[in-house]
Amino acid sequence: MDSSISKGPFPEEYRVSLNQVASYQMHISDVYLSMACHYNEETGMPPFALFFEEQAEVKREQPKQLLRYLRNREGMICLPVFKRPYTDVWGGAVQTLTFALKTENELTKMLEDLKTSASQTGEIPLLPIVEMILFKQKRNTDYLKSQLSCQKRLEEPMEQESLSEEPAAASSQKS
Repeated sequence: MDSSISKGPFPEEYRVSLNQVASYQMHISDVYLSMACHYNEETGMPPFALFFEEQAEVKREQPKQLLRYLRNREGMICLPVFKRPYTDVWGGAVQTLTFALKTENELTKMLEDLKTSASQTGEIPLLPIVEMILFKQKRNTDYLKSQLSCQKRLEEPMEQESLSEEPAAASSQKS
């Protein structure tokens, strides 16, 4: 661990914030693992299924850095519990990607708030850790936006086709 990390009591606002961010990352890890397992050989393996599997592991590892930092600063570790999503059946790709993007955006907001607060109060040793995670967050959200856009384009022709078939089916039943 970095020797520039100050020892001594950790301000309460950072303790709470670090616990919240670490817990939310572990929550996202569980969600991503569920999403990755939703796709299999039978349902088809879209490119983002591997992303979910890899990110489940990353999101399990990143909190360890934050918690180590907290422990080195003599801060109490008390992780809040985040409620699991209501579903383990993720539906279509657009629904799954939209939910993943929403969770990544929430995590990014938490990290940006933590970075701003740490910067303003001189908690400098925390900044490189948060900045590194934020850098990865940007890459993740960009990837999810790209995949979401691609999936919407792929599903658009199928939706138009099903809409055009419905009136034809309805008119043939009237005859």
